Amino acid sequence: MVIAQQQETRRIETPQIIDRAYGTAYASEHGSIFLVTPSRYAEGFFHATSPSAKDRLVPQFQQHLREGYENGEYRLSKRKQHLLTCDPAALREEFRQRIFVKNEGSYKLWDEGPAGIDGYIGHTAMTAHVPSRRSGRKAGVLAKWPVYFTSPLFKEGAGINYLGISHSCEDFGYGTVKQAAVICAHVAAAIKRAWDEQADPSIPEHRRRIKFVESSGPVYLPFLIDGLHAMGIVFRKYVLNEGMKELDKAELDNPDNYEPLYLDAIRRGEITFEAIREEKKGIMPKSGRDAEVLKARVRAMESFRRDFLRHALARAGFRKAELYALEFKGTPWETACETYEKDGIAIRPVFNMDFPPLLAVYRLSGERQVFYKPPADHPFAHIGRVQEAVDDRTRRKGTKQVIIPSSNMPELGSVFMHPVFREDYRRLIRENYRGNPEELMRELGLHRLL
Repeated sequence: MVIAQQQETRRIETPQIIDRAYGTAYASEHGSIFLVTPSRYAEGFFHATSPSAKDRLVPQFQQHLREGYENGEYRLSKRKQHLLTCDPAALREEFRQRIFVKNEGSYKLWDEGPAGIDGYIGHTAMTAHVPSRRSGRKAGVLAKWPVYFTSPLFKEGAGINYLGISHSCEDFGYGTVKQAAVICAHVAAAIKRAWDEQADPSIPEHRRRIKFVESSGPVYLPFLIDGLHAMGIVFRKYVLNEGMKELDKAELDNPDNYEPLYLDAIRRGEITFEAIREEKKGIMPKSGRDAEVLKARVRAMESFRRDFLRHALARAGFRKAELYALEFKGTPWETACETYEKDGIAIRPVFNMDFPPLLAVYRLSGERQVFYKPPADHPFAHIGRVQEAVDDRTRRKGTKQVIIPSSNMPELGSVFMHPVFREDYRRLIRENYRGNPEELMRELGLHRLL
């Protein structure tokens, strides 16, 4: 009996996607997708900065930290507030100790610098070897990671030409499995090393560890990150334990962080804002009864996914994007979603275990607004209403309609939503809809479903 109950209450996989990383994405003409994030670029830049330069930055960063704490940019717990006024040497030691702990007993992120990165740029390829941030004692972790590009010099696309990149660290490899090459901190460190030497003609040729050829086009980095900025991101990650995804969302919302040419590429539609998936969310039911209810919900969601997404949308000519977009971004209901596109229409099925399935339907113009403030409303606050919106993925302006999947969808064919969700829809509409819920159900034909 005990064994049976344990089997009933084991972890159940749901359709909700947990995302691993969020950033700007560039799709090459050959179909390869590269995810470029400020946090990884900043950590790579920090890695490629000399230890002595890092040491000199600490007093300046402490002043920046005090100002940021006062204006709300940095949030420090009481245990961390002594860092605002301590001796700069103590702040430096706090940096190093947190780096040591998180990188499995290694100070290399602080102690290594450009001298540890070697490589070569020729007419068609760049190779580099970048020290691991970790100790290198763990299986699968190299003391130095090789990085290879077909060409590191920008010729067409957005910034650096990442085509033909080859690398093998965990961060890069995971993204590749998930259909996007993540430009990790090792790759960014190699680029930064090359960039700095290219910008410093005073370095004698015999001292160049990475050699250069003249670019055939404009070369630029995607983000404007100086040493102080990089140190701030490293501080947030290692000392304040902030997640990289949340760091990147904040950094990407600040127009001052972008190279203007990169912003131009976003406005031309060459760059999108995407997420890559980590896994499907798993839930551990508290009882056998909870397990049965959850399994019924999951079966209904998977049936909807199969019948509607894989068949109805495909028959209607919609194409699925490779990566994921964020819906209800910045709210407690933020969800990574698939996107299906056709002729300026984007449809996102929202699978979040905090509420029953929804569809976000966009009708988009060609006009883009890179920076915008996402609504903070509950997903059910404006069900059925057509509202002006900005699509987070493409930053195109248009309208958005959040709808309950039902048979009242003439553009997309007949869709049946399982009755297992009826009570949830009723409850959430009554609790959160900004209007008359009964009138809403009549207008949308939902009284037949609900």
